[in-house]
Amino acid sequence: MGMTDDLSRELHALAAACTSPNAAVQRIRAELGFAAALTAARPDNESEWGPLILAACSVVRAALESGSAMVDAVREAEAVLAPIGRAAEQDTVHCVGHAHIDMNWQWPWPETVAVINDTFTTVDRLMDEFPDFRFSQSQASVYRSLADYLPELRVKVKQRIAEGRWEITASQWVEGDKNLASGEALCRHALYTRRFLAEELGLPYDAVVIGFEPDTFGHARPCPRTLPGHPCPDDHGEGARAAGAFGPRRYLGRPRYSSHSPSGAGRRWRQGRRCSGGRCRLAQS
Repeated sequence: MGMTDDLSRELHALAAACTSPNAAVQRIRAELGFAAALTAARPDNESEWGPLILAACSVVRAALESGSAMVDAVREAEAVLAPIGRAAEQDTVHCVGHAHIDMNWQWPWPETVAVINDTFTTVDRLMDEFPDFRFSQSQASVYRSLADYLPELRVKVKQRIAEGRWEITASQWVEGDKNLASGEALCRHALYTRRFLAEELGLPYDAVVIGFEPDTFGHARPCPRTLPGHPCPDDHGEGARAAGAFGPRRYLGRPRYSSHSPSGAGRRWRQGRRCSGGRCRLAQS
């Protein structure tokens, strides 16, 4: 049995041993899970980090089985994991705000516009208060709402975009359904979005290079053919990272899976990861 299998077995055994809620146990389980995911993402360190994770698991399991004080056991386990923690601290984590706004769910359109107003007004105030705050917003329809109903807020948003603090992640008109929509509909979402962003915000057609869809309900079979034609070389579904301009991409512990369209065009995903396949040609006129 390899180290990866050993780690998986130990983490499952630890989860089974936790029969009652305990803040200290929950903390160390999260830390162990992160350490295992980081090890999987950096296989060159597996021989060094794997035994540390197994040793920390053993400390926690022994305390659970003997009824010893969990706080002391967790501190001991964290000391064992300290070398992995120091390595993780060398990375930089970028946290970028985003607001998912349903265009219509169980409320009328005026309420959607009110939510856009309240959300973007709050974001603008946060940018005044916190100079390092960054924000990304998808869905071209929200920018159209600014143009139609909120002219003063529209000016402020454009200013934030010019400052480089507001990132446009609108690859489609709305974060729509991928199961019912046809390939033609998805292509037109992309085309109309790019046309509007060019007219409204002066963005080139290839300015948005990320298919940011945090609320899509699955990826239908034609997506591997359709989505590369946005052109969005990176497509991100629910659970994936939020922005496309912050250095190397790391995915910790998310499963890979492959998707193939009826034509055979294939994509390899990691929870919405990038893929390569056919092309859907989009006219710019």
